[in-house]
Amino acid sequence: MATDWGNYTDYTGPSRAPGSATHILDARLNLLTTLVPAIFTAKTCLDIGCNAGHVSCQLALDFHAASVTGVDIDSKLVAQAESLWALRSSRARPPTGPSQRTVDYYPVSAILTHGYRIEPKSKGSRTPSSVSTASDWPWVQFVSADWLASADRAISGPYDVILALSVIKWIHLEHLDEGLRAFFSKCASCLRSGGFLVIELQAWNSYEKAVRPNHSPHFSENLKQLVYRPETSFDGLLEEHSLRLCASSTDLPRRINVYPTTRAAEQTDRARCRKSSRPLKRWDGIASIPGHRKSEMPPASSSFTALNVPSDLVPEYMGSFTLAAPPNTDLWRKPPSRDTSTAPILYTALRNPFIAAEVTVSAEWELEWDQGGLVIFAGAPPGRTTPIAATPETPGVVSSSLNDGATTCMPRPDTHHRGTDSNSRIPIPDLGHQPPRPRSPPPAYVAPAPASKWVKVGLEFCNNACHATSVVANSEGADWSLTSLPQYHARRQDLRVKIERIGYALWVWYEDEMLGWKKLREVTWFFWGVEDKAVRVGVYASRPANFGISVFDRRNGGSNVGTRNLCIEFEGLEIF
Repeated sequence: MATDWGNYTDYTGPSRAPGSATHILDARLNLLTTLVPAIFTAKTCLDIGCNAGHVSCQLALDFHAASVTGVDIDSKLVAQAESLWALRSSRARPPTGPSQRTVDYYPVSAILTHGYRIEPKSKGSRTPSSVSTASDWPWVQFVSADWLASADRAISGPYDVILALSVIKWIHLEHLDEGLRAFFSKCASCLRSGGFLVIELQAWNSYEKAVRPNHSPHFSENLKQLVYRPETSFDGLLEEHSLRLCASSTDLPRRINVYPTTRAAEQTDRARCRKSSRPLKRWDGIASIPGHRKSEMPPASSSFTALNVPSDLVPEYMGSFTLAAPPNTDLWRKPPSRDTSTAPILYTALRNPFIAAEVTVSAEWELEWDQGGLVIFAGAPPGRTTPIAATPETPGVVSSSLNDGATTCMPRPDTHHRGTDSNSRIPIPDLGHQPPRPRSPPPAYVAPAPASKWVKVGLEFCNNACHATSVVANSEGADWSLTSLPQYHARRQDLRVKIERIGYALWVWYEDEMLGWKKLREVTWFFWGVEDKAVRVGVYASRPANFGISVFDRRNGGSNVGTRNLCIEFEGLEIF
């Protein structure tokens, strides 16, 4: 039965079947050793919310941790954990010569007949034996305490690994948002450099199920005060303490996330993963091993929708692909909510609430405003319109059908949309040398759909240099910003960008090759009033300019006036 802290008797989460034998390895620990090889070997570990000690004992005996400290607020569960450790350590055969110790070597009947070699504290004095003092024998202790509030130095580390498996929900409900921040802060301060924090996320709906009339009545009021959500807030809070997600998996009923203390630890971890005998793929925000059921990339033909590009050009493999943007294509907005939406876009709807997305873009950047990257929109796709009964022609607009039967407004081919009388950011002289083109039949009049919010972030070529770029659009129009890249990065023609949800806000990042992720901007209102099912995420390519001589032609003596497509390569697309 649950108590005020959710400390169920003999509970280790949904990943372990009820009644499983104590020697059956916990699936979460097995999974962690595939995400981060040797994460526990010869390490100092802390198991917060250790319950009856199953995970702690396995860390020590089966996963070869050097020392393990299990902490639980329930003294009865701590007593059970000590008894379990006494039983399992007494059954192990000590090392003999070159042979290492053998776990679960002696039968339980031998313990019942001859007694424990290490007595549990609940049964009397615990005097270390020759077994417990052997050089390769793990040091294990269990402590009854509220770890967050405790000032006990014996459980303050430093540790190489801290595990918080199916426990953060109870800390959050009891100590509220401030307590959650304090918990993450203490975890960061108790980790050694290069250490790992492991979290088993409990979804928000499990918070609501935890509120029961007969247990912890104060949870009902506390739940109403919580702002942070496990699916959208935890990563941002942990990054405040230099704990950045490096590996994750949804192969078990609850998501497992791993956070290293430094970027160097993340790079080391990924290097180890690359040395694994089973190569890792990246998709859905996790380091995934081929064959795991929830980590493979969904089929492109069913997951992605093409906008301003033929649907048959959607690549089959979205992990590495190219998207071409003809001249005179852009994604832009000016009042009153008029979208210029001619840029090729590939987007997907999400089955779960959006968390984050990132991708690397690269190209032979030639013309002013060449750009590409990520795009996210809430509501109708940019420029999408809904036909109405009236049929008058709209000046300067040509009707263009999308693959889903919708219609979008596009500028006429003979009207340059970057000129002074268009949606230009700066005035561009009209060259006046384009040949006249035949007019299409007058299309049916279309009325713009309710304006959606959208944000694009990527790399943009401006003033003969590459910049990190971001455009934010709402019903009032669009806001454009450029950030100069450091000199050592500006020479490159690629950039990795990321967007992630933090509460109602959308945070926009780009990756500095020396300093790691740098925050580009924060859109505080993006998810306010937006249903999860209305969010679409994808990539875009854009070549707004259609004038002048390209850098390539200038260097090679050519005179081609911006008629080539911009081909952007996208690598390592992750959406989760």
